[in-house]
Formats: sequence, C-alpha cells, structure tokens
Amino acid sequence: MENFTIYPKEGKEFTLRCERFEVVENSFIFHHSGDQPSDEVFVSFHDVAAIVPERQPFANIEDLKPFEMYLRNRDAPILVYANAFDMKGTPTVKFFYRDFSNDPLVEIKGIYYVASSEVVAIFPSEGLERVRKRSTRGFPS
Repeated sequence: MENFTIYPKEGKEFTLRCERFEVVENSFIFHHSGDQPSDEVFVSFHDVAAIVPERQPFANIEDLKPFEMYLRNRDAPILVYANAFDMKGTPTVKFFYRDFSNDPLVEIKGIYYVASSEVVAIFPSEGLERVRKRSTRGFPS
C-alpha cells in the first residue's frame, strides 16, 4: 500500500494509506489492500486541490525530471516526476512519460490528481532548457 498526501484547497495536508485511488464522476474511490473499492473512506472531491503519492515511482528514473507545481494557498512546491504535462481544456492536470524518445507519450494514471483550477504554476525544477530528455529509456511497466 502507498501513502498519498492529500492537499485540500484550504487547510493543512494529510496522508491516507491505500492501494490506489481513482476519480469517477466527481468523486474519489479509494482502494483497500485487496485492491477493491473501500466503503470506509470519504474525501470531499470539491475540497481537494491535489493528491500525490509520498513515494513517487518515477523519482529514480534518470530521464524523468521533477516539475515544481505550485498550488493556491501553498507556499512550498510539490514535485511531480514526468516527461510532460497537459492542462489544456481539462479540469485536471495530466502527467505523461514515454519509454523511448520516439514513442508516444503515455498518461500516468491512478497516482496523481491535481485540479487545474488550483494550479498557480508548473515548470521544470532545473529551469527551462532548449532540449530536454524525452524518454524513460525502458521504464518497467
């Protein structure tokens, strides 16, 4: 099971330990250790700015770099490891990786939730470069 940090739109963040979560029709469904939906938890969808795993599975992949994500009402950035992100025309930020540099981007699902309306800024933590690494070079799936 994983620890997920939940960042409310207002107030202090907290941690929930679960197998994974999903978003279905403006609500969160958290899965227990048997990887089935749990009926022992409620987290208000409309009051959450972001959910991020404490231990990010992509943090040790050389070609994935951290993006600093700043949310409203938060001083410190949240680091998210990915090759790219997209928040055009969607209510949530989508993060992506790719195995090899010419492969299409693959959405990272089930480990991040970020409400686009709560994002002040997202940018690579090492700054804007002309050329960025474009792949995970064989990330294990």
